[in-house]
Amino acid sequence: MLSVIRTGVEESLDKYFRAGQSMQHIIFSTCDSHDGLERYNPAPPRVTIGRDEGGYFLAYSRSNVWFSLPDQKDIITSEDAPKVMRSYLLKLWLETRPNEPIPPAFAPRSR
Repeated sequence: MLSVIRTGVEESLDKYFRAGQSMQHIIFSTCDSHDGLERYNPAPPRVTIGRDEGGYFLAYSRSNVWFSLPDQKDIITSEDAPKVMRSYLLKLWLETRPNEPIPPAFAPRSR
């Protein structure tokens, strides 16, 4: 998980997303404060990174993935985690901040 977080900070994604933790997961959102996502009604979408019997995963949901099924979930490896994380965070940004410019980290990369 640390390499995914480190990559996000290196790409300046920490300027656009909040990261918090539950007892078992790291949760990313675009909320303006750390008041607890479950206090909002309706609960806002979030991206969760965690570990379960299948290994490390990324999930997109509107509630705690410990207690309910996510909208989307992918098992990740250390090799594909940064790419998958970027796609999940872009989806989160587009859903929660549709009228704001897309963060530069999501610009297409030249080869």
